[in-house]
Formats: sequence, structure tokens, C-alpha cells
Amino acid sequence: ATNLNEFMTIVHNLPLVAEPEIFGLHANANITKDTQETEALLSTIIAVESGGGSSSSSGDQSNKTDETILQTATEILNKLPQNFDLEEAQIKYPVDWSESRNTVLLQELAKFNNLITLIRTSLRDVIRAVQGVVLMSEDLEHLGR
Repeated sequence: ATNLNEFMTIVHNLPLVAEPEIFGLHANANITKDTQETEALLSTIIAVESGGGSSSSSGDQSNKTDETILQTATEILNKLPQNFDLEEAQIKYPVDWSESRNTVLLQELAKFNNLITLIRTSLRDVIRAVQGVVLMSEDLEHLGR
């Protein structure tokens, strides 16, 4: 190809969508790509449908969902155990080089406290988001489901 018209002809004859084999992929890669795009499209449509709507029935449903989230989060919060007193545990089970279980126990108690604290904080954030006190983030919305 030596002139502009020949280049233009070559470019116009190229396919709009490259086949997966060009990139070293299996021919079925298009199926996977199309499936993923369809799932993304449908999840976006569902999110738009459930998030919007001014009809009273969708408003009633939203209120019921909010009430359910508030009730469930409150119930879980009330059932959560208190954090372990790590200082008391260290006194009762002191770190001893001859008894490694004490060290492991104290480490696990600390991890458990971190987990319970995270759960408690997340539930409180969900409650505040449903009440409109804080913004509903994607993570909080996912947790509310």
C-alpha cells in the first residue's frame, strides 16, 4: 500500500471487533465476554430499578426493607458478645515459653476482639445509613442485603 486511498481501503475492510484468536484466545472467549457484559448490564438495570421509582408500592417495599434491615441489624448487635478483657486474660494465662498455648490464646482473643469490633461498627454504620444519618456506601448496601 503506497497511497492514502489504499490505506483507507485496508482500514475500512478491517473487522470492527477483533476475533479472540488474534489475541491468542480460544474462540469461545467471545461467549465469556458476552456473558460478563450481559451480567453487568442486568445488574445495572436491577440496581436502577430497585433504586428509583416514585410509585407508592415501591416506596412501601423500600420502607419494609429498611425496617427489616434495622430490625435484623439491631438483633445481631444485641446478640454480639462483649470484647474479651485482654489484660485479665494475660493475668490468667501469662505468656510462658514452656506453654505456647497461652500465647496463641491471647493472639486469638485479640483477633476475635478485632472481628467483633468490626462487625459491631459495620452494623452501626448500616443502621445510621438506613436512618439517613450517613451516606449509604456500596459496602454498606451490600451488607444490608
